Amino acid sequence: MVDEEWDMQHLGQLRLTWEHIFAAFVLSGPYRAEAASKDLRLAHHTLLSILRSQVTAAAILAEPDRKAELLSAAHYCAQDLPAALEHDHASAPQSDTHLGKELNALERSELYAEAKNRLFFGVGDSLAFLLASMTGSRFSPPLDSTTFARIAFEASFDILAGHPARATFAAWIEAEKDEHRSLRHFAHGRENSLALLHYFGEEKRWSFWRAWYQSFLDGEPLDWDLQRRVVLIKDPTWRAGSEAVAKEIENIQTTLDLEKRIEELEEDLRRATVNRHGIGGNMPPEPVENVPIAQELVIVWQPLEEIKLEMASDDPDPTRLQKAIHELVKALKMGLAWCLNKGDLIVDTAIKWAIPTGGGYLALNPEKLEAVIETAKKLVDAL
Repeated sequence: MVDEEWDMQHLGQLRLTWEHIFAAFVLSGPYRAEAASKDLRLAHHTLLSILRSQVTAAAILAEPDRKAELLSAAHYCAQDLPAALEHDHASAPQSDTHLGKELNALERSELYAEAKNRLFFGVGDSLAFLLASMTGSRFSPPLDSTTFARIAFEASFDILAGHPARATFAAWIEAEKDEHRSLRHFAHGRENSLALLHYFGEEKRWSFWRAWYQSFLDGEPLDWDLQRRVVLIKDPTWRAGSEAVAKEIENIQTTLDLEKRIEELEEDLRRATVNRHGIGGNMPPEPVENVPIAQELVIVWQPLEEIKLEMASDDPDPTRLQKAIHELVKALKMGLAWCLNKGDLIVDTAIKWAIPTGGGYLALNPEKLEAVIETAKKLVDAL
C-alpha cells in the first residue's frame, strides 16, 4: 500500500485514525490513570516520542505525495514509540495520597508499573500501528500495511480505556458520524479541560507543541513546510531531549522567516530592475553611471545568495552569515546616505528611471531589507 497511491477512502480512514489519537492525547495530556493528582506522568523523552510520532503521521497524511522523504522518520517512530512507552517510568509522586511511606522500594515500583499502563491507554498502540501502515511494505516486506491500517483504525475507537478522560473521549466518538466528526467540534467548549495544553503552557520548551496542537483544534494547521522540517530533525537531536528539539525548532522557524523575507525582497528588486531596464533587463542590474544609489541594486544580490547557501547547509557558518549581513547593511547605508545628500532630487531620479516606488529602491523602501538583516542576525544568534 505504501508504494501505491492511497485512494481517498483509505486516506480518509488513516486521517480519521490520526484524529482519534490526537483527540485522546490532547484530552488526557501526559498524565496517567491518577491524573487528578498529576503525580504520575510520562517522562519527557517518552512524551517527545509521542509528539514526534504524531507530527510525522500528520505530515505524511497531509501531503501523501511527499511521503517518500518522510518514511525513514516514520519507520524510526514506529520502532521507537512502543519501546519508549514500555520502558517509561512514572514520575515519583509528590505526595503520599496514593502511595504510603511504609512501602518498600520494590512494592513502590510494582505500583508504579501497574499504574502507568504499558502503552499509555492505547495511544501508543494505535499510533505505532498507524505509522507501521505507512512504512511496513517499504522496510519490512512481509508485513501487510493494509492490515496495520485496519488494526490502528479499530483500536483508535477504544483509546484511553481505564483513564479518567475516557468518558469525554467516548462521548465525542459517539456524538457524530465519522464523516462529520472534526477536531474543531471536539475542542468546542473544552478549552479549560484540555490537559495537554495546560501542561505545555508551563514551560517554554513545549511552546511549539502547544501552538501545534492548538492550530489543529482551530482548524488551521501550522505551515506544512514547517511541520515537515520538524519531522526531518535528525535522530540525535530528538534523542538529546526536549530542550535540544525546542532549540532546533526555533532555528527552523527563524530560517523559514528569513527565507520568506529574502523572497519578498528579491521579488521587489526584480520589479525595480525590470521597471528600470524594461523587460529583459540584466539581473542583477547594471549600475548607472554617477548614481551611487543604483549600486545598491547590484550589491545586495551576492550577499543574499551567500545567506541562502548557508541556510541550505547542514552546518551554517555564522562567520559567513555575519559577512553577508555586513554587506547588506553597507548597501542600505549607501542608499540612505545618497537620499540625505540629494533631498528632493531623488524624485527626479525616480521619474527618469520610471520606477513607481522611487529610483533608489532600497533607500526609499528600506523596510524589507531591514527585515532580512534583522532576521539574519537572529539566525546567527541562534547558531
